[in-house]
Amino acid sequence: MEEVEIAADGPLAGRTVGSLVADGIHILAVVRGARDYEPNPPTDRILAAGDGLIVSGTSDTLRRLRERA
Repeated sequence: MEEVEIAADGPLAGRTVGSLVADGIHILAVVRGARDYEPNPPTDRILAAGDGLIVSGTSDTLRRLRERA
């Protein structure tokens, strides 16, 4: 389990939680700003630049996610 931040110019901004779940990434929560914590986000939740993702997955899956974030 780790936290990954969505980069402003990265390919994950604008994708949905469900699209990452389909890639084998389990999104436990989305953190936006200092006080907005959304546990178990719905699959149609659109990810934005600056969002922090609390994620779980295999080592290889998480490595690929960090490279894309």
